[in-house]
Amino acid sequence: MICAMSIKNIRLDGSSRFLFYLGIFFIGFALLASEILLTRFLSVVFYYHFAFFVVSVVLFGMTLGALLVYFLPRYFLPDFTYRHIALYAYIASVFTAGSFVALFWLPAVLHLWGIGDLTMPVLYILLSVPFVAFGIVLSLAFTRFSGEIHHVYASNLIGSASGCLGVIFLLNTFKNGVSALFVIACLGVLSACCFLCYFRPGRAVKRLFAGTMCLLVFLSWWNVSAQKIRPLWVKDNLRESANLYETWNYFSTVSVNRPAGKLPSGWGYSPKITSIQLKTEELMLQIEYDAGTALINFQDLSDIDYLKMDVTAIAYYVRPPEDVVVLGSGGGRDLLTAVLFGARKVTGVEINKDINDVAFHKFKFFSGSILNYPQIHFAVDEGRSFISKSRDQFNIIQSSLVDSFASAFNGAFALMENGLYTTEAWETFLGRLKDNGILTFSHFYFSRKPYMMYRFLALARASLRSIGVTEPREHIVLVRQRNFVDETDGIGTILVSRSPFTPQELARLQAITSELGFEIVFSSTVSADPYFLKVLESPESGLGKAFPFDITAPTDNKPFYFHFSKIQDFFSRNPGDQGVVVLRKLLFVIGGFGLFFIVAPLVFHWKGGRAGKVSRRWAFYFFLLGLGFMLVEIALMQRLGIFLGHPIYGLTVVLFALLFSSGVGSFLARHAEGKKRMAAIFVPFLALLGALTYLLPFWARVFNASPMFVKIALAAGMVVGTGLFMGMPFPAGLKRAALPNAPSLVMYWGINGFASVCGSAIAATLLIYFGFQWTLTAGFVCYALAFFLIFPKTGDLAMARTVEAAG
Repeated sequence: MICAMSIKNIRLDGSSRFLFYLGIFFIGFALLASEILLTRFLSVVFYYHFAFFVVSVVLFGMTLGALLVYFLPRYFLPDFTYRHIALYAYIASVFTAGSFVALFWLPAVLHLWGIGDLTMPVLYILLSVPFVAFGIVLSLAFTRFSGEIHHVYASNLIGSASGCLGVIFLLNTFKNGVSALFVIACLGVLSACCFLCYFRPGRAVKRLFAGTMCLLVFLSWWNVSAQKIRPLWVKDNLRESANLYETWNYFSTVSVNRPAGKLPSGWGYSPKITSIQLKTEELMLQIEYDAGTALINFQDLSDIDYLKMDVTAIAYYVRPPEDVVVLGSGGGRDLLTAVLFGARKVTGVEINKDINDVAFHKFKFFSGSILNYPQIHFAVDEGRSFISKSRDQFNIIQSSLVDSFASAFNGAFALMENGLYTTEAWETFLGRLKDNGILTFSHFYFSRKPYMMYRFLALARASLRSIGVTEPREHIVLVRQRNFVDETDGIGTILVSRSPFTPQELARLQAITSELGFEIVFSSTVSADPYFLKVLESPESGLGKAFPFDITAPTDNKPFYFHFSKIQDFFSRNPGDQGVVVLRKLLFVIGGFGLFFIVAPLVFHWKGGRAGKVSRRWAFYFFLLGLGFMLVEIALMQRLGIFLGHPIYGLTVVLFALLFSSGVGSFLARHAEGKKRMAAIFVPFLALLGALTYLLPFWARVFNASPMFVKIALAAGMVVGTGLFMGMPFPAGLKRAALPNAPSLVMYWGINGFASVCGSAIAATLLIYFGFQWTLTAGFVCYALAFFLIFPKTGDLAMARTVEAAG
């Protein structure tokens, strides 16, 4: 795009256009498939919240690649265009495979002094290299073939959209992320081969390209069975042994290995567990090499009677279970616990189909005894969606450590599990309980910082009041298990009942907890921590002021259950939340690289007089477009990830729909000339974006119980409508700003790229501290200011006021 004004257009030969368009298609496919696959790799090595980091890496690399084409005209000569496209398509493919695999050997240590500070910059450089090459290829294709731009752009668009869906097919087919990576890289090399027919490459080049494709195909096939290429470092830990079994799908990695300890696997057992004689064996099933669930090999129910000694099962002692739902059934431990207590129907809800397949089919020889109990049923669904769709009433709805706090400690803001920890979710759960039903959640209880327990109470209070309970304390019990090794930290289990707990039930619970070595830390008669009462009794608006940390009840608008720091602590030396430290590092790394590699060259270019006349008004216009686009995109990814049940759904649906629709919008924008036509773009777009900001939560609530294909169609429809308009302002603005002064085009394009790179991290920060609606509102404000900048007098005034307010 940035070179179209200064380089003569190259015409394609009609007889060979197909191969050129096919090559562009494969490049688009490889680019988007690589981007989505990279989020999977980072989820394994690091954590879920790196999705916005991936978006920034891709934008940074693409922008830098396009700038290199512009700044090095003596190297990127028009006569060698086909050679350069073929070469950099090959480089992009090889480096995609190389840098992504190298990620597995990069020490995934974020907090160790010295190494942790270097991890982010090294990671950013390593992963951006292939996207720089992708940027060079697409920049050359768009600028050197401007006469064919519509066909070239359409080929890239169709390829990119296909890549969004194709990566799902590849992961589900190969069941191995590295094998899928090699196939994607092979398609990239195939795209390079499509361009070879436009010049006469040497025999060595042909052999190199063919040999690389053969090698990638072989590695893909070999690693499916051998699985020799796997992460060495995972979440701050060095892996010392291989898994017994491993499989990938489009949103998780499931592995099976042997547990290290001799005691039954679990975190909430009574100290009495050390005195029992085990008659069972266990294997550990792990998701993303982190969150674990036990597979139990047993012969008779009496062999697993020790499951009653876990604090996560304390609800079964209070009221007899009949109809039980376990959210996040995993390897089936909680399902067996319900059977032990006499439940007549037990439904295990698991979003990850591969967990059920591995636990009860692939390892049926080991853990298949659970299938002998007809009262146990399985449902593959997101827990909240299942409860919403169900017409049944339940005695107990249980969720026990369905996520890993390690991810929160290391700075992850896991979106799938957080959909269960919101006021709207708990209101839904309570609405599906029988009058004497109990909602029970368990998580880690840290003595020095029991923030999660405070938030449990805040959630319970908010959800109980939403169903009409005026005295929440009588409906809540919090039981604590102490780690019997050092008796400090442990597991906390909250019981939330639709009906008040009776004195008889509390007395029975007191007897059981004393016998098992647990402790009731909060009930209608007990409060072991003065902050517990403060949470229950403080006004809702005063919770944020009453505590030095944020323990307000999460909502669908702001679902980050594991985030406790306040905005004023973001730049403090010790923010009290490790996730803030990671996010802060990412902001500095992204901003620093953007300034050094994008802004600095642009300023040097401008100072040298080679950029022509640059208007501050239009520069600000393109900056606002880049920032606004990312605020809207990342906000929609987060909110639709909650709605659809997993962040990878949000990423895939939003990228596919936004890419397709904004591309169509960019194509239509060729007719948008003049202020009136540009206004005709902005006015309906701002109206649509404003409506989406405040109506999307309502639509999500109404359609939450719908089948997945309906939810995906609805989400895609909302994104397509918005993206159609989002693709128009940039090319329309370039026509007005750059055509009278062609050399300034690169400045505007680079400013937009820099804003986009930084915008992903800014959007993540706004989401965490202010929520979805405020982030989308910030995007609305950016586009509204850009709209005013179209008109010279109004635009100059708006820019002056904005700069003054920022100062």
